[in-house]
Amino acid sequence: YLVAEKDVGLYVAASRVSVMSVVLPNLIHSAFLPALSKAKGDDVAALAAARNHARAVGFFGGAIGGVGMLLAPAIIQVLFGPAYAGAEWSLIILMAHVMMFHLTQAYGTPLLAWQCDKPYTVILAVGAFVNIALNFLLIPSYGIVGAAAATLVTQALIWLGLIALARKAFDINHNGLMLRILLVTAVAVTAVWGMAKLVPSVTMAGAWAVLVAGGALYALIYGALAIASGVISPAELRHLLNRSEANG
Repeated sequence: YLVAEKDVGLYVAASRVSVMSVVLPNLIHSAFLPALSKAKGDDVAALAAARNHARAVGFFGGAIGGVGMLLAPAIIQVLFGPAYAGAEWSLIILMAHVMMFHLTQAYGTPLLAWQCDKPYTVILAVGAFVNIALNFLLIPSYGIVGAAAATLVTQALIWLGLIALARKAFDINHNGLMLRILLVTAVAVTAVWGMAKLVPSVTMAGAWAVLVAGGALYALIYGALAIASGVISPAELRHLLNRSEANG
């Protein structure tokens, strides 16, 4: 009701990509939920399980969200064609939301596993009302970019609310890990973007070539930085992939 029909189509295209990008957190949720539930009542085991879950979901958040922000124009080109080029900025913002959604799950899954679902639901409900208000505030002036920004801001507020709740209820503190993930993602995105600017031929290549080359380069840089900074270890990554495949 707030934008033209064409803009709605552009936003639907961008949002479909973002929806597909949050499938993995649900697989990680399924893989870790039994261990988290089993650890309830044992403070040491519970915090260790929560930390392992946060490392896993946070790592993939930076990986998926970062590459999505970096390669949004190529993704739109490959999936929907040049007619949807106007969806690029919305997708960039929505992929930042995807990363934030992963980071939110680092707190949400333990809260659900340990039956702290009522205050969790309250935070989600407040987030829903904030999102509605932001949509009415931002969309008339900024269109679908405003809609995407409203989604990102809402997710960030939910994330902050769950951080406070998890700290108060179970003494969960992932602040250092979250900061490292955000920094590693920012550095990796900036590095790949800077390299692309230095090599004009990359930007003139086809969308598929950009996706393959840019995605591979980002994966190498992000993975190396994540391992070097202690976000995740190679052994943890292999174990996580095996568990995700088993649950998939």
